[in-house]
Amino acid sequence: MLFQTLSNELHPLLVQKTKNASYVLRYKNKWVDGVSKRISSETVGRILDESTGAFEFSEKFLNKNPQFRGLSFYWDKEHCILTYRNAPGLGPTTQSRLNAGASYLFLEIAEQAGILEDLKTVWAEKAADIISLAIYFLVHPHLNIDSYFHTAERTLLPGQPLSAKGCTELFDSITFDECNQYLKLRAARSSETNNPNYWAYDTTSISSYSETIPLVKYGFNKEHNPLPQIVLGILMDCNTGEPIDYQLLNGATADVSTLKKLFLDHSNIDVDTINLILDRGFDSFENLKLLYLRHTNFILAVKSNSTIIADTFKANWKTLKARNPLEYIPEYECFGRACKANYNFQSKELGQIDSEVYVHMFYSPDKAVSELHRDDLILHGCLEEITERERKKRINKKLGDPSTSLKAYFRRGEKRKWELKSEEWLSIQQNSGLFYLVSNSISSPRECLFKYRSRDVAEKGFNNFKERCAGRRARCQEPSLHAKIFVIYLAVSLRMMLRHRVNQTTEEEYLKTEKIRNIPDNSVPEMIDDLNYVGVTKCMRTSPVKYFWDQLTPKQRDYYKFARVPLPEGTFVLDSFISR
Repeated sequence: MLFQTLSNELHPLLVQKTKNASYVLRYKNKWVDGVSKRISSETVGRILDESTGAFEFSEKFLNKNPQFRGLSFYWDKEHCILTYRNAPGLGPTTQSRLNAGASYLFLEIAEQAGILEDLKTVWAEKAADIISLAIYFLVHPHLNIDSYFHTAERTLLPGQPLSAKGCTELFDSITFDECNQYLKLRAARSSETNNPNYWAYDTTSISSYSETIPLVKYGFNKEHNPLPQIVLGILMDCNTGEPIDYQLLNGATADVSTLKKLFLDHSNIDVDTINLILDRGFDSFENLKLLYLRHTNFILAVKSNSTIIADTFKANWKTLKARNPLEYIPEYECFGRACKANYNFQSKELGQIDSEVYVHMFYSPDKAVSELHRDDLILHGCLEEITERERKKRINKKLGDPSTSLKAYFRRGEKRKWELKSEEWLSIQQNSGLFYLVSNSISSPRECLFKYRSRDVAEKGFNNFKERCAGRRARCQEPSLHAKIFVIYLAVSLRMMLRHRVNQTTEEEYLKTEKIRNIPDNSVPEMIDDLNYVGVTKCMRTSPVKYFWDQLTPKQRDYYKFARVPLPEGTFVLDSFISR
């Protein structure tokens, strides 16, 4: 245990003054209808001299609590606590205040998930500094590394406060092989802990203008921005919300070609227990072949023009859009249907292979309305562009290149006139509101969609990753880049695990009470900020060093409950990993 609560400490206390003496009372409060009410109290003793803090226990209290007999305590007037004296005649101990609520939350999550153990396995003494930096980036997302030293001095963190130079030296000491060793430990722990395992894999691009990082190349990105970039891939455990692996790839790497490297990196994992969840960017015949040859269960989102769903689409799109109530999935407000489909391929080792998969078709009326409205706006914009181009042509004004939308929906016809691509436009209308998933192991549309939607948390984690690893912050040599991204990866892991725990607690509470006390995604930063104000008083002359928690508000108690973390209460000491 990182935080060891002391049962023989006296806290919380208050002073009740009379004409002749000042008595110290120990009390217990309880929140009732949002108000803190005292439910019990007892006299601990009396203060002999307020100037020196001299204190004497009552005999009645010592009879009930013999563990305090023979111990020398003094009264700290400023913080209303009783604490040990180090030696006879020693005055009040040196004390300081630390922000601790948020760091305590993430350290507990890291310990429960085995992250602290794996960090110490790989980095030994440096593990404390690495987890401290990760928590710093997580709790203070808008501060840079230069502010770490002063912030760490005021925060309960396991590592020593490091200057900017010290942080740079720490980054330089973290090697690529060490990061890979840690990631393999996390993947192995995930595959052993959960059965079945659902892992979601996705990629994103990070823009960078660095001239010293070989991975920075021009490539394709979803925003269609022609910028030099690095491709970042994340493998996430859907059962815990933790990213268990990440990959830094050449900026020109396409999504469809990253899957093979993923299998090579995790060749030591028993893939028979793994269910891989992939989005449409990985839809390719070669990837389906690779998944089959690796004996991996999968859920793959496919494009509407994919050949594997062509026959299923023709046979089912009209009847699915008829909105059969027996096919309705209320959780996602859509209709779903599963059909079997065959696909075959050639293998050098096995020859001709015939395989069967489940094609899951879904129809969302809301999605259909939104897509039709979007297509109408695109069509209207194309017609306006055609009119404008004809006007410029009449006045012999230079014409620019046609827009992407115009080339997608129109073609040149007779006399170079723009004509609508009727077949493509009809296909777009038929596919409005439809989306498809392919799986070789799940036959239920409801279950398949539920598992696929669990990967959404991976996409949410990308935003934090991209902000922290943006090109303006990635001006470094390649070795430091891997270390910096690893620390940010660690921070994002803790944040995503927190979000996953909050979601799970919300769902379980709803099933019990049918009342939702949800903490929405955009309030997680507010949750972290609120908990960061929870402080501790650090008594530095006691041995071991002791910490006294502030009293929590009902809202802060709810935060810890939703995160499935024990409430920080009373007095505690820290083990050797975290004490400083």
